[in-house]
Amino acid sequence: MNTYLNVLRQYARFGGRARRREYWTFVLVNTLVGFGLTRLAGYLSPDLGVRGPSLNVGTVLYWVFTVATALPTLAVTVRRLHDTGRSGWWLLGYVAFLLACFLSTGTSVGVFSGLLFLLGLIVMAVSLAQNSAPGRNRWGDNPKGEGVSGLSSPR
Repeated sequence: MNTYLNVLRQYARFGGRARRREYWTFVLVNTLVGFGLTRLAGYLSPDLGVRGPSLNVGTVLYWVFTVATALPTLAVTVRRLHDTGRSGWWLLGYVAFLLACFLSTGTSVGVFSGLLFLLGLIVMAVSLAQNSAPGRNRWGDNPKGEGVSGLSSPR
């Protein structure tokens, strides 16, 4: 739980590096909480009196949670990319790629854009799952404290 809270404490820190455990713990907790809030929204029936699509307390809580964790999610993803030796601009490129795939879905290249989306998803997931770049890189020291040899250095 401390790992998750540490990410929230650094909610707008885009510099530095984030270990795999820090990133994936944050993603796992966010996914579980989001799933729980989605289920809660499905079970709650009291309407808030909004016309159009049903809006209940669970839906409001889900969207408040999503908006509240959007910036920390972006920041920890950039720090995770830094830890693997990649620039945070990779994320912007991925988002632009994702947007292009969604915009072309209704066209004749819909299947092709779906395959490109899947390829982009795999590339980003592999990038985020890789081990830390050893030693110091341009974003700081290895958070594991490992040197170039891959062995822990005494601190």
